[in-house]
Amino acid sequence: DRGAYALTAVGVAARDQGTVSKGGPRGPHAKPRRTPRGHLRDRLWRVLRTHGKATIPELLTLATSGEERNAGHNARRYLRALERAGYVVRLERRVPGTAPTSPGFVKWLLLPRRNSGPRAPVWCPGRNLVRDPNNGRSHELRDVSYHG
Repeated sequence: DRGAYALTAVGVAARDQGTVSKGGPRGPHAKPRRTPRGHLRDRLWRVLRTHGKATIPELLTLATSGEERNAGHNARRYLRALERAGYVVRLERRVPGTAPTSPGFVKWLLLPRRNSGPRAPVWCPGRNLVRDPNNGRSHELRDVSYHG
């Protein structure tokens, strides 16, 4: 009947031998993770695509809703990951800072060849890569040397 379960012949033999069952799904059984939309990194990507180049304070002014915690830290980490994946570069000339002793703000440039589409690249720190949901490609993070 529907909803009634019974042991198969293999199950009966295993029970009689006292074998412990290690049942359960084999292989991945979770749904594939969707790329989040509407989060800070998605909004940062959208602003960077629109403007082409910007400083972190400019990005945060346009992309934050005011509810994020540590938005500046999150933006810096994400942009460094995009830099290591080859999506953005730091421009040599900095924008003057607000404090008299400030070295200035780094200006980030989105490389036109990496402007792949509207969905933000996803940084996977555990796997040391950035996955691009627009074209399905993954880019390993490389070491980047810069001055300043």
